[in-house]
Amino acid sequence: MNDTTIFLFDFFRAFFTIIDILLFVFIIAMISMSWKYRPNFKMIPEEIEKTYTLGTAILREHWEAIIMKSKIDSLESRKSAVIQADKLVEDVIRRMGFEKESMATKEATSEAGMFELLQSLSSEDFKTVDRVWDAHKLRSKIVHEPDFVPSREEVQTALENYASFLKEVGVI
Repeated sequence: MNDTTIFLFDFFRAFFTIIDILLFVFIIAMISMSWKYRPNFKMIPEEIEKTYTLGTAILREHWEAIIMKSKIDSLESRKSAVIQADKLVEDVIRRMGFEKESMATKEATSEAGMFELLQSLSSEDFKTVDRVWDAHKLRSKIVHEPDFVPSREEVQTALENYASFLKEVGVI
């Protein structure tokens, strides 16, 4: 090979090496500039986005009305709030397709039957059914014992128990 061929070979090698380096730097710059526009895919989503429907909006609105009623400084409004919260939870359970009979009917047949109903709901799916059971006991005292006067703390605890169940099932 002659000197011109070697010179041209070395020249093109250097030229294309520089072009390669510049293209590599350009690609890295483009990736870093476009990184903020990439979609944020996650293999395991942290929280599944809830779907709100008219039904859940109505239930949420009804729950807020119950909470407002419980804040009124009257014994009857507190009693009514617990009874309405129990009916709301019963409605939610029926909408989920777990039970067709009302909670009151189950309780009238036997206390153990009501406990078994709530236990069957909590066995695999729900962590807060025991708390609903405790709140339902207060509701039963209110309904079946006319002289029973629940304290503000008992009413507040019962409503918190109902709220924990409603949050767990995604209503509020």
